[in-house]
Amino acid sequence: MSEAPMDISVKSERSSSGKKEKGGGGGGGGGQSRNQGKRTGRARVQFDDPSRVARAAKAQITSRSIQQSDVPFLRHLPQYEGNTSISGGSGLGTGQVHPAIQALGVKYAKGVITGGHSRCLAFVNAMEEVFGDFVMTDMNNAQQIHRELSKVLNRCVQFVVECRPLSVSMGNFVRYLKEQIAHLPLVLSLPEARKLILEAIDLFREKRLLLPVKEIAAIGSKLIGHGEKIVVYAYSEVVLNLLKQARNLGTDFLVIVIDSR
Repeated sequence: MSEAPMDISVKSERSSSGKKEKGGGGGGGGGQSRNQGKRTGRARVQFDDPSRVARAAKAQITSRSIQQSDVPFLRHLPQYEGNTSISGGSGLGTGQVHPAIQALGVKYAKGVITGGHSRCLAFVNAMEEVFGDFVMTDMNNAQQIHRELSKVLNRCVQFVVECRPLSVSMGNFVRYLKEQIAHLPLVLSLPEARKLILEAIDLFREKRLLLPVKEIAAIGSKLIGHGEKIVVYAYSEVVLNLLKQARNLGTDFLVIVIDSR
């Protein structure tokens, strides 16, 4: 008899929590998707929706033509002609795209750089070059520096997204840069702002990209024993470095690749 109230309380708590989840499911899910689009800098467009495609085309900064003979079950994804050039107004001003970002976008679109880690590292290096070359002709105060730096970042991100959607690590880097720009001191000169941003980029590259790969390879390579069979799916630069380090340690093992290009 003493257990009955406990059961009732548990059920009531579950039902109330269920109602909360049910009531906020639609709004919460929609809010989460909207926030996710804001965090990545730009929401992905469903290319099987003509109205959304038309709106996105007006804001597009790359010159790419849509493929005429598209694949039906991939119509929700962008399908471009393979022989079209990509450009975004070469230059160093806030209204143009830096040549380093243009060259990177072409490599993304053609599949020259693949893999989340490699794409993010290339993007970090390109953005370092962008902010290293950043100049302002009319500079009145620090607030204007914040605004112009954000414009440059947003335009570079838009160009890259139009060439190929951001990976998870690239989205993290974009959010990181936006936070660094937003927290710049209110009183500073352009060289000081440039120095702080470049230091932040270098810190992200070392702490978030290069160091984790080294640590994963150092730890994972010691877990592979002699004569073991390692099954991997597709290609991963991180996994490849791990296997190389294990082999350098003198471990003999067999690698089976399930899928590869």
